[in-house]
Amino acid sequence: MLQVYGFIEEPKLLLHGRGKGVVPTALARHLRDTQEGLLVAAVVSLHENSKVRLEEADVFFQIGPQLLVDFWEALLVASSQDPIIQELLFCLTSVYIDRVAQSNQGVKPLKTAEDLVNSCCHYGTLFPWVSVLTPAQLNVTPGNQEDLEKLQSLLYRFSLIGWRCVWLFVIG
Repeated sequence: MLQVYGFIEEPKLLLHGRGKGVVPTALARHLRDTQEGLLVAAVVSLHENSKVRLEEADVFFQIGPQLLVDFWEALLVASSQDPIIQELLFCLTSVYIDRVAQSNQGVKPLKTAEDLVNSCCHYGTLFPWVSVLTPAQLNVTPGNQEDLEKLQSLLYRFSLIGWRCVWLFVIG
């Protein structure tokens, strides 16, 4: 954790430039290859301390597409800003749908669907019966099962919120 604090004090250790001209440093590229969790945590901390904007982080994480998704998931867990949360939910839902539809394999996320459910209120409960029924129906590969579970969890959580709002509106 002390390393993350160091990056908050000196963000130039990880990135140079501003706006769309953000470029990862050699240290950031090294962390991408050796400690991607630390890199993601550091950039989440930079964002939460207003040292980097979401758009800049998106450009920064072009060094690894999975790292961008890992960053979005970690920021969704950490952020309390509603506009950021809404944008992240849209981005993550889009990525999960694309991955399931395209049957991309070989993607190793930092967090599983179960990790996200346990650490973030934006992900809903996973039901085993959905996982059992879905792969045969959609021809989902084992590599995409994780993304499918994350998608189901996000959609389930917000369908419950939507139904609660409708129910409260009807009885209120």
